[in-house]
Amino acid sequence: MNDIIVHISDLHISDHYGIGRNNKNTFLKAESKNEENHAFINSLVHKIKEIQHRHIYLIVTGDISDCGESCEFEIATELMNKLITDLNIKGTLQIPGDHDIHRDSIKNVLRETRKRSESPFSESTLQNISHDITKAKFKNFNTFYKSIKNEDFNSDKIIFDSLVTENIVFLGINSNHEINQDGGKGFINTIQFENELQIIKETYPGLEIVLCMHHNLHGDYENTQSGQWDVDNRRLLISDFQKQGVKCILSGNEHTPNSKSLSISEIIISDSGSISSVSNPPGSFKIYEIIKNEKGIYLKNNLYTLVSTGSANALKFGNWTTINISETKGAEKDSFILKDLPTPVSPSSIQDLPHSNDIIEINQEISNIEIQRKVYSNPIIQEKLYQIIKERKLFHQGHFHCSETSRTHNWIDTARLLEKEEDLFFIKNAIIDIISTFNLSFNCNLIIGLGYEGNIIASKAAIKYNIPYTFLPYDYRYKDHHEFENNINFDNSEYKYKKAMIITDVVNTGSTIINLIKEKERTFFENTEEITIISLFYTGQDELNHDILNHKINDITTMYPPKKIELYSIKVIKIERCPYGADYKNTCFIYRDQLNPVYKFYTEEE
Repeated sequence: MNDIIVHISDLHISDHYGIGRNNKNTFLKAESKNEENHAFINSLVHKIKEIQHRHIYLIVTGDISDCGESCEFEIATELMNKLITDLNIKGTLQIPGDHDIHRDSIKNVLRETRKRSESPFSESTLQNISHDITKAKFKNFNTFYKSIKNEDFNSDKIIFDSLVTENIVFLGINSNHEINQDGGKGFINTIQFENELQIIKETYPGLEIVLCMHHNLHGDYENTQSGQWDVDNRRLLISDFQKQGVKCILSGNEHTPNSKSLSISEIIISDSGSISSVSNPPGSFKIYEIIKNEKGIYLKNNLYTLVSTGSANALKFGNWTTINISETKGAEKDSFILKDLPTPVSPSSIQDLPHSNDIIEINQEISNIEIQRKVYSNPIIQEKLYQIIKERKLFHQGHFHCSETSRTHNWIDTARLLEKEEDLFFIKNAIIDIISTFNLSFNCNLIIGLGYEGNIIASKAAIKYNIPYTFLPYDYRYKDHHEFENNINFDNSEYKYKKAMIITDVVNTGSTIINLIKEKERTFFENTEEITIISLFYTGQDELNHDILNHKINDITTMYPPKKIELYSIKVIKIERCPYGADYKNTCFIYRDQLNPVYKFYTEEE
């Protein structure tokens, strides 16, 4: 049996007979000992218990009350404690929504301040009383929160609570910092969020991250892309969430159950809908089963909605019915992938950059190559990387000599590729996408950043997967480095590092890597069993496949134990090697007669 997450939202417990507004679109009323309230919770408990489970966790994504009135939260406390007790809930997140802000309390603070201050308020006055406003607007919610969690709600924090399962940490996010007496939109300070999330990552290393908040980052019902969110803040957040490795966001607010990928990212957002809605749409909630198997870690999505039976003997609100995800016309995903282990993929067709100044066309067709070749294929990432090369004009023509044995016609300037922060961020994530796609981090004992560029693009992977890390320069640049930097400096005499990963910018023939394994660091690699090579580009002439380097090593199998060397590259761009031998200075007419510029680097510098 698996753990399950019950996701409910937007209860809108309404004070029908008091001073609050009369919300007629909710079944839950702020009335003590209301039989219909208890019947509603009992029906929910009965439905949830139908799913086989090990433990049940509960996440409530806001708008628990309708107006933030204390009488509404008193009933919320009664109903929530009943739900937690009857289901034996192992852990819960209780997240405030904008309706849980008591706006009259904000007005009272402003009224008291006006008596002592100027009118209208100055900016400095509002800043001075901001703490008082924050405490006041969450006062009633805090009373409810403390009755459920036995601790005060920390209104100063963005990540105010966490719920930890075996493989996932669910984070309670307060998106109501900018909600005032007139309402407002969701907002999260990105700098504060990053600082708080770093502490979470250090506390729970290796766990997948799911954010749980009230405000929706994408709107369907409102028909606006930004949902009910500050537009500029939303743009920054999406980029930040991707950078921080967020995999999924659970939210409420819109009252419309749905799940989708957020913009062009791989982040899944899921709204459970309003659990107590009377109509348009009817009440709904979700249960996510936490699945961990050979495919990875994911949340299986189960949607439930209220259906009226029309029977005179039936309960007023109807019955909970399971919705077939395939019948939602694409509004729901069957599951949300948090960690994807290797699956067979079809590689992208191999593309060449033309040796001319003609406009380069991108062929996006995917070729049918045998799946056992394990060639990386992510057309979106591959196309974007190719576009960066084109737009920034990083493909250069000429004769490029890195050393006596490393000579090519044409060249990709990977150093400049990493100059722009947004490009570097994208490339580091592209490396991680390869690792994730083929589960290359599994049992990996050491990551080696090869070359300056390799050192830069490998660092995030080492941090993300918490794997020991070192840097090595290319052998023809050893003279530029201290002797200590020219060695791995990890003792592998006791076979501690059986699986190593080398991350670099470009692989052509692989001669530098082969020399590293066979000669430069032979003592270390003799005691490894698997070596994985990951590069941004494969520029060789052979058709790419993951074991291509094995075919280029004559005596690697004589090393004991036998080596398993795998090569993965994001993009194939063939670069022609200079076809002449050691006497190229006389036989290569391009070099000899200077028919094209000759660029000399490192050991070839004169």
